[in-house]
Amino acid sequence: MLGGLETLLGGAALALVGVLVGYLRGRSAGQKQEQGKAAQGYAETRRKADEANIVGDDPAVARDFLRTRDTNVR
Repeated sequence: MLGGLETLLGGAALALVGVLVGYLRGRSAGQKQEQGKAAQGYAETRRKADEANIVGDDPAVARDFLRTRDTNVR
């Protein structure tokens, strides 16, 4: 009787461990996917910043540029 109970509890514990491992692997995969999206977003932002039209170092010129730019272009 006790051998059957031990086998039953062992099987239940093994099933629980299997579910836990599956959950943790899925969570890890989701984190890696999010990190990839963040890196891709950074690369896109960096590319746009590198391609930006640079006005210069003079604050007055920058203010004039912002004042006269087309407001529909962002």
